[in-house]
Amino acid sequence: MQRPTHLRTWGTLAFAAFATLALAQGQPKVTMTFPATKTSNIAAEIKKQTGIQITCNPTVANIPILVSVTDAPLDELLAKIAQVTGGEVIKQGDGYILTKSDKLRLEEANRENGWMIAAFERGKKRTLGDMGVTDRWDQAMIDDLVKKAQANRAQIENRVTGLQRQPGAQITMFDSSMSNMTPATGAARRALQLLQPGVLASIKPGERAVYSTAANRMQRRMPINVTQIVSDFVHNHNQLAKAAPQLRPIEGVNIVGGLTAGEPIANIVETHLVLSRSYRSTTVQVEIKFIDRNGLFVGQGSTSVSPEYPPVQPATSEEGKVVELSDLSRQMAVIMAQELAAPTSDRSVYSVATVNGGAGAFVTIAGGESSLPKQFSPELLNVFVNPDRIDPTSLYVSECYIQAAKAEGKDLVAAFPDTIIKELARVLVRGNITHKAVLAGSPAFGLSVDSGTDWMVVTPTWANAARETRFDRDEAAKLFRAVNGRGFASLEELADYSFHVTLGVSDRPLDTVYLSLINKDVGDQLTEYTSMSLDLLQLYGSVPENTKRQGGEKIQLAYRTLSVQAKRLADHAYYSRVNGFSMMPFGGEGQKFSAMVMMSTEVSSGGRPMPPANSVMTEPTEALPNGIPGEALVNIDRMLQDGVFATTKGIRGGQMLSAEELGMRQGMLEANFSGGSAPAQFDTYQPAQILGVAVTLDLGEYGTPSAHFKDAWLVQNSRAVAYGQLPEAFRLRVEQAKKQLMMPPMPAEGRLRIGGGG
Repeated sequence: MQRPTHLRTWGTLAFAAFATLALAQGQPKVTMTFPATKTSNIAAEIKKQTGIQITCNPTVANIPILVSVTDAPLDELLAKIAQVTGGEVIKQGDGYILTKSDKLRLEEANRENGWMIAAFERGKKRTLGDMGVTDRWDQAMIDDLVKKAQANRAQIENRVTGLQRQPGAQITMFDSSMSNMTPATGAARRALQLLQPGVLASIKPGERAVYSTAANRMQRRMPINVTQIVSDFVHNHNQLAKAAPQLRPIEGVNIVGGLTAGEPIANIVETHLVLSRSYRSTTVQVEIKFIDRNGLFVGQGSTSVSPEYPPVQPATSEEGKVVELSDLSRQMAVIMAQELAAPTSDRSVYSVATVNGGAGAFVTIAGGESSLPKQFSPELLNVFVNPDRIDPTSLYVSECYIQAAKAEGKDLVAAFPDTIIKELARVLVRGNITHKAVLAGSPAFGLSVDSGTDWMVVTPTWANAARETRFDRDEAAKLFRAVNGRGFASLEELADYSFHVTLGVSDRPLDTVYLSLINKDVGDQLTEYTSMSLDLLQLYGSVPENTKRQGGEKIQLAYRTLSVQAKRLADHAYYSRVNGFSMMPFGGEGQKFSAMVMMSTEVSSGGRPMPPANSVMTEPTEALPNGIPGEALVNIDRMLQDGVFATTKGIRGGQMLSAEELGMRQGMLEANFSGGSAPAQFDTYQPAQILGVAVTLDLGEYGTPSAHFKDAWLVQNSRAVAYGQLPEAFRLRVEQAKKQLMMPPMPAEGRLRIGGGG
């Protein structure tokens, strides 16, 4: 391979001092084919070959990169490594530091933020184009809307006429056809029209931002002028309110989503705009709320928008050398492709269980019916449980690009986003693919390939986003190895790992995929905990171990005594939680037109009347405008009880159940089983202990966000026995719980529910 003798320049690499040293000492050469591994491991190999110390700053040390070079000058190699890690090389004594400065990180983040803003601009245009926006309704539109509502109501009446004659019938109809035609929904679309894409792009995963025309400490100033939106909403609402009495309700039927009689609105004193994004989605929910002088929401509507990226079609080519995968790589590619199989109801499910303490492993492939276990090689399991040593990209992804670079006669340095693991797998399992096709299809995998010289440099197109969504190999390895060795993970381990979970990925993050392959139950448990209760799981994890030990079954911490990190988690659990907030009001047309009227006259345990669900007092940013008070409490309740690990013959895996859970399951089974006594759910039972943990952020009348977690483990030296061999006291608790669920089968003419709804 011919190389120019001069030193190339690149990006932000600091190399003037580097060139001086190279000329003085003679340029060292490096030869290695090192499948993807941590940058620090590559640096150690370079030192081994050249004797020159290459130190990796933590900002780049754990980035997985791939290197395949032959007699490569050290200065060029380090330059390319800096390029794919987004860093720079700085001379230090006789060695060098690979690092990434705050300036470089900011430049990269700003550049990609610009791309995201452009993507939201395209997404907004498409969303508004698909739905249309009308500011002010005329009488013809009102008449047309009323006619449609009347027609819908007539159809509902025809469908429920016969059902109403049945004694005790409770009928719920879900009429969604009118829900997108309300004044508040139009106002939300108008707000989206005025929102700058930069505001949409600023909403991070799991964030809920509240903007207000009268912002308090916990709110943000309104980013748009809503004066005309408010005026149009009041006009449209009142126009519809005049016509709405024609839409008489149906006696005895709860209609969800339809239009009912509404009252005219006198004035709007405040407007809220709420932007939110879930942890696993790029979609931003846009919600607008109008508040009257009584502090009630008299209208609320929503819409959503997703960033739209320019379409990239993977090019195909019959030319080039066919990529040859090793047996291990092909095995992993098949598993990763099946992981994304659709639809989910028919997808293959992989369940990996270790045998004899990890001496072997098996994978069960089931697609509706159970099938015999198929061999799952211990070598591949070793890759999954050691991502810090053998990066998963060191399999088929590395093999593809190493072969492509060799076929092109180039040296290779590459860094990959985690998403390519599953995306490339789907291409490879279809059949033979040439190295030309791999390179041509790289843009579809989120990769940029620079091969204009005798080097091939492969980097993520969205490098900063790739790093933010890359799972922590070191932390994951600790959890994976513990799970593989024992067959379970403790709640403490999951809480500790929750600080390192990957956010902002619409598909399943790679670490949860691997964890589910190692142990499906633990993978599902972590997914469940992080999808709805991440803040409170992390809050639990932030409590020092000595505090948990000393606290016993009940731990109570004052908010003012929490660490800075714990306070931040508590704040997010209350103000910014997108999912699972207990006092979120039901969305819809302001309780004026929605049949789901969430009013409450109940009195709380403290003796104070509960505010209406459509009141600003149900909004966390309004209830506590100055932040969470110091007297708020974090309550952690821990209850340890006897349980069993219940298994069924011929079915791999089992369930950890308390006596009460086991009894309720059996009771429900027998209550719904016709034809005598229902068969037992399980065959064997191994004594276990179950720890239930409830974490509650107690703010009194302002709400109590809470989450429930579960931990369980087998009793040491216990053995699986039949139900009759369990302790009598345990079986008595099972039978008592079962009796509570032993109700006669529901008659056919009993409670009737049609469609969705509440």
